[in-house]
Amino acid sequence: MTNEIIDIHAHVPLDLRLIPDMVRSFRRNLVSMVFISSLGRNHWPAFPSAKEVNQANEDAFDLCDRYAGFFRAYVYLNPLENWAKHINKWSQNSNFVGVKLWISLKNSLGDPGVCFPVLKYAADKGFPVLIHSFFRNKGQFAGELNPAEVARLARQIPKVKIIMAHLGGTWEKGLYAVADQKNVFVDVSGGPPSRGMLETAVRLCGHDRVLFGSDMPCRTVQSQLWKICAAKIPQGIKKKILGINARIIFGKNFR
Repeated sequence: MTNEIIDIHAHVPLDLRLIPDMVRSFRRNLVSMVFISSLGRNHWPAFPSAKEVNQANEDAFDLCDRYAGFFRAYVYLNPLENWAKHINKWSQNSNFVGVKLWISLKNSLGDPGVCFPVLKYAADKGFPVLIHSFFRNKGQFAGELNPAEVARLARQIPKVKIIMAHLGGTWEKGLYAVADQKNVFVDVSGGPPSRGMLETAVRLCGHDRVLFGSDMPCRTVQSQLWKICAAKIPQGIKKKILGINARIIFGKNFR
């Protein structure tokens, strides 16, 4: 178990015909378990309707059911819609192990406070929350959180476990934004390997707060694994990032 690779950040592809190839790629690269979310059935709308959210979660469930034990799923939510209905429905299923928030995370005034009820619910449920987050050079997408905003949410609800995706985009700036927030974990998914990336993540956040993710099918498993393999960190820490940390952070949700 200590040598297992758990990918905590992947997606159901829009073209479902790609799924067998994805599974082969995961297995060829010794990935033993994958946590997925769907962001939409026919496209990925930034502000999905309740129907689109439900369809996305149905597709994630179907994939978990088809590959029992290999895939686990996040409940995808839009905090601006009737999110409680969706989490109450899907969190009862043992395939769902956390919550996924993408970019519909601010109201019309740009206030991310709409996320507080979701985060409080997840904290009470014991569900980690995977949040897409980016520092962008030319402005954020509407509803998108940057790492500083993720850190502020985490400070308000210290019991919730937040996983900030993509190391925050501009990774060094993103890591500094959340380094002192102990309930924020980071995943390495997305973007090309960069020298010093993993070493900086471990130095600023500690090796217990770094997780492996691929962002498949948006990226290849190989390119994202290389971030870990090429990093100048001890083998024991690499094992933690690749799988042990996920076991600890998701804990009792491995049912």
